Amino acid sequence: MFRAILFDLDDTLIENDMQSFLDAYFKSLAPVIQPFCKNVNFIDAIYKSSRPLFKMKNSNTVLIDVFYNELKTYTGLEPDEMHKLFLEYYDNEYRSIDVIKPVPGAIDCLNKAAEIADKIVVATVPIFPKIAINIRLEKGGITDFNFDLITGIDEMHSSKPHKSYFEEILKKINCKPSECLMIGNDHIDDLSAKKAGIRTFLVTNFQKNRGKSKFKPDREGSMDDLLTYLSLLA
Repeated sequence: MFRAILFDLDDTLIENDMQSFLDAYFKSLAPVIQPFCKNVNFIDAIYKSSRPLFKMKNSNTVLIDVFYNELKTYTGLEPDEMHKLFLEYYDNEYRSIDVIKPVPGAIDCLNKAAEIADKIVVATVPIFPKIAINIRLEKGGITDFNFDLITGIDEMHSSKPHKSYFEEILKKINCKPSECLMIGNDHIDDLSAKKAGIRTFLVTNFQKNRGKSKFKPDREGSMDDLLTYLSLLA
């Protein structure tokens, strides 16, 4: 029935309170980067440089280049220099963030999805590189799973909830909208897959932006309900 199944990451595959995560993220990142950005509030620069990413659609520029170019205007640091600093951070201090928990049943849903579909995608908001997303997956108990695509900042040209984000995924995995299912907890970011003609399953364990979307999920339920649904498709 489905050739590809797309999973949101935070509070779908893994439990991750985003505010707690961001607090820990900036607390561990600031000492690494701030010394190279004297007279500049680095955290403020990060927020300002990230804002354009959420507006990007139908762009010819990969998001990580947009981010580094924006960051240069606030810090003066060249993109190559900044990229090296971030990679070193993700390989070291980032791994100490300890706010992420496994979601019971998530790995079972992934394995069941892999029995149904040829391609499994982590369709997360692309504001982190794949190295950082992979670490979050590991901390959430998702290990040794071969995803066909992870929508990192170093991969994508647009972001949720834009139609172009989902269209880019479809192009990368060579699938038609009717062949795909988007699974997630966010009424705006995930249900917006409907703009691209993709069917949706709303996971209700950690719902976000409830009542704020004009789209209704094709199906909804807990992670246990999702496993039951996927089992019926297998």
